[in-house]
Amino acid sequence: MFIATYKARWRALATMISVLAGAACSAATFSANNVGAIPDGTSSTCPAPGAPLNITFTATGLTSTALTDIRVSMTFGTAHPWGGDLTATLVSPTGISFPLFGRIGAVSVSAVGSSADLSGNYVFVDPAITSNNIWTAATNAPNPGSTMEGTYATTPVGGAGAVNPPTPTGFLAAYSTLTTAGVLNGTWTLQVIDNCANDTGAISAASLTLEQAAPVLQYSSAPSFIHFPTIPANTPSYAYPVVVFAPATNAQNVGFAANACVMTGANAADFMRLPDAVSVAPGSTGQLLVQFRPSSNGYKTATMTCTAQPSGVTPAQIIVQLDGAGGDALPPPNCYDVDGDGVMNPLVDGLFITRLQLGLPPGVAANNIAFQSPRNIAKKVVGFMLERCGYVVPSTP
Repeated sequence: MFIATYKARWRALATMISVLAGAACSAATFSANNVGAIPDGTSSTCPAPGAPLNITFTATGLTSTALTDIRVSMTFGTAHPWGGDLTATLVSPTGISFPLFGRIGAVSVSAVGSSADLSGNYVFVDPAITSNNIWTAATNAPNPGSTMEGTYATTPVGGAGAVNPPTPTGFLAAYSTLTTAGVLNGTWTLQVIDNCANDTGAISAASLTLEQAAPVLQYSSAPSFIHFPTIPANTPSYAYPVVVFAPATNAQNVGFAANACVMTGANAADFMRLPDAVSVAPGSTGQLLVQFRPSSNGYKTATMTCTAQPSGVTPAQIIVQLDGAGGDALPPPNCYDVDGDGVMNPLVDGLFITRLQLGLPPGVAANNIAFQSPRNIAKKVVGFMLERCGYVVPSTP
């Protein structure tokens, strides 16, 4: 009976485990679609934007975690001989539009900007990564025909009211509201526009890199309370499990060392966790086994606190309330005397058992049977048979 109860509790524990969602931690780089020539501007009087070159990136596999870094790389396979003509803007799948650079060197509405070449590879990042300013690089570049290949912080578009060099802009902050997989995954667009005629170039390669925050290492556990049955003093109980579940998205194992659990409370010495180390791999379960050995008769309580490893895991501890009682073991039941009146009556006990064996449900099997005290109603009889005799209520056809 005790083993059956143990198994039943184990099955109940399995239904209590909840899956915690998490996310993978990595930087994902997406290659460009439809690179090529940048359509020329429509007039030599600036600004006169031509049709945009829309370079796209298909972002997949991103999860519901905030971005921690964002980078755009572009390679001018055919140099554009007048860098001040161009504007480059990144557009998220949700339509958030943010300039990487634009009209470098132009500080008035119609200014033509820098004549430094855009050739080779350029990477645009948040100012937290670098303070390099492409406007400063353009100013310092020998003109004409010079290049300013490198890695730069994002800057605003030149024109009326611009200063040279402008203050770098918050690239990462512009996309800080994108925190769910549904808005991060999809088509990102790098839009490159030539704002003045007579100079052309082409982009031969580009990439978008998105990095997300590391997820919190986490787990769940059950139960938070264990009630041990009454057992004789100085007799060990069966070991009951506290089940630990680690989600598949964890980056490493969650562990509990052999000495990770501490018992506190009035009867701490009467409870123990079996001293085996537990390491739970991502997507797996483990067990912390707890045993009760009452030192004397009477009601016993304690609290078990287990500290998880490594540091930073959530929750940091498992806390389980424990109780049980030391006392005389229950006498073996007489399962042929179902009402407990001390008589194995064939027209009461025997008839009820026979009807159950024939497949009748308990309520029907009890018809016209006069049960005696202490279990004088069918509900009490069935409860006794379930608890002490291993009776299983048949399922309804």
